[in-house]
Amino acid sequence: MDGSLPRTAVEPESVIAEVVRTIEPDLDQDLVETVVTDTFRHGPQRRQPASLLQQDPAWLTGGRPESPPVVERFVRALREHGAQHRPATELRNVRTAPASEGQGCGQ
Repeated sequence: MDGSLPRTAVEPESVIAEVVRTIEPDLDQDLVETVVTDTFRHGPQRRQPASLLQQDPAWLTGGRPESPPVVERFVRALREHGAQHRPATELRNVRTAPASEGQGCGQ
């Protein structure tokens, strides 16, 4: 991995899957990555949700009116594949690897 680029730019699929799996641990990593690639067909499209979700995983469950459309679209796709809605209050301690780190939260 190129140390000059943030992890959200280099492997956005993995970053997104790690965030999702902290909230939905029963979803398979490969399934989540497939949902990511099916929802955002081009690699550059995956960077924005990766960055948003890494900074604030509660975007996935908050149901905030200011939720970015890219996140809403992804949440709909996840629900079609079995994701369940969990209240944002359950996410207080959820953190993923910072963009500069190469390892995920489960390492």
